[in-house]
Amino acid sequence: CYRFNYAVDYLPGLEKKRDAAKKRLQDMESQMSTLEGEKKAQGGKLVELEQQLEGLRLALQKAGEDVSIFAGFIERERDYQDCRGKLTATNDNIAVLAARKTELEDTLKGLRVDIDRLKHELWQMEKEQLETQERYGPYQDAPEAETVVGSAAELEERLKSLKEQYSGEIRLLEKRKKELTQECVDRSTAGRILTG
Repeated sequence: CYRFNYAVDYLPGLEKKRDAAKKRLQDMESQMSTLEGEKKAQGGKLVELEQQLEGLRLALQKAGEDVSIFAGFIERERDYQDCRGKLTATNDNIAVLAARKTELEDTLKGLRVDIDRLKHELWQMEKEQLETQERYGPYQDAPEAETVVGSAAELEERLKSLKEQYSGEIRLLEKRKKELTQECVDRSTAGRILTG
């Protein structure tokens, strides 16, 4: 049977690692909260822009109707130049509104891209947080042991190797226990036969 010899600074080392993991989780939660706030703010802007866009659509529709009215009116109006000026102004107004509509649609597209990016970042952070909890959770309350130096990948490989080594030894000990138990049963049975 093997015995662990733990270094004096093992528990403080583990506590430091646990505190660092907690700090990282808190930082991630803070960033997630910030990103959620940004997402909500962008959503508000999106609603406002959609309302403005709808207003522009209505204004464009009315401007189109005005053009039709002016076109019919010009045929009957004696002062053709005056009507022509009004028609030109209306057409100019339509062009300004169409340009504003295009600008708002571009802004809307940009906001949608930002919202998609924020959603992805939130998903990524939630995934990293879960992975961190899954990876370091089992070791939070681990007993004190010798401090081991190495990268995360090296330490995980050594842990896997140790698990395999101790699993093999446990299997051997269990096999030996069964053999000894069987020997005891056999001797007990033999003793009863001799005395009986």
